Amino acid sequence: MYEMMCGRLPFYSRDHVVLYELILVEEVRFPASLSLESMSLLGGLLQKDPSKRLGGGEGDAEEVKSHVFFKSINWDDVCKKRIIPPIIPVIKSETSTDYFEKEFTDENPELTPPPDEGIHHSTPDLCPLSSSSSRSSQGLW
Repeated sequence: MYEMMCGRLPFYSRDHVVLYELILVEEVRFPASLSLESMSLLGGLLQKDPSKRLGGGEGDAEEVKSHVFFKSINWDDVCKKRIIPPIIPVIKSETSTDYFEKEFTDENPELTPPPDEGIHHSTPDLCPLSSSSSRSSQGLW
C-alpha cells in the first residue's frame, strides 16, 4: 500500500543487510502530499512493534477495516461482492498479457528461487473474506 500511495518503497538499499537494518530501525517517512488518513493507516500497518501494529491486537482485521481511511467502504458489500470495480479489464484468453508491461512479458521465465531439494512448502487454505475468525486462527491477518 505504501508503494501504491507514495510511488516508492518505504525503505530501500541495494544491499540486503542495509535494507534489513533500515526496516528494523528507521522511521517511516511520508510525502507531504499524502493525506493524514493515509499517513495514519500506513503508519499503523508499518508499526515496528507488533503489539502496537494496526490489526495486530484483539480487534484483528476489524481494526484495519474500521480505520478512518476506509470510512467510505461498506465491508458487507465487499464481502458479498456487490462493489462494481471502476475498471473491468477485457481479457481475451486465459494467457492474455495485455495488461502487463512489454518489458516483463518479453523476459524469459525463470523459476526463482530455485527449488530446494527435500523442502516442502505449504500454503495455508485461504478462507473467504467474511470468515475473519478462521483467518486470524491461521495467522493470515
